[in-house]
Amino acid sequence: MEAEVIGFWDAFRIEQIIINLMTNAIRYGKGKPVHVSLKREGESAIIQVTDHGIGISEHEQKNIFEAFERASGNEVRAGLGLGLYISRKLAEAHGGQITVNSQKALGSTFTLSLPLSCVTNIINQS
Repeated sequence: MEAEVIGFWDAFRIEQIIINLMTNAIRYGKGKPVHVSLKREGESAIIQVTDHGIGISEHEQKNIFEAFERASGNEVRAGLGLGLYISRKLAEAHGGQITVNSQKALGSTFTLSLPLSCVTNIINQS
């Protein structure tokens, strides 16, 4: 049995990240199933969202977390290119990070890593 994963984060902000990742997986996943997992690694929660869609080239993976950046070469044109940027900023505000592992035409796995206790002074600034 897996260990329980309990963290102390701003629930609304973490929800925003997960919704952004799942929306992208559905949007770019070519109608194939999306897999979401949660596990604990040491003192971190690891959330992974995997699709089996169009994938992202290695070159574009370096830029997709920047504002207004989008992967090119696909027919999907929804959104402003801010979702992953905002998600990265929110993860960093919690002391975490988002990474991507992807290959063109094989899909993508986005990994959100969050410390179980948020040590930064974020979040309840609205």
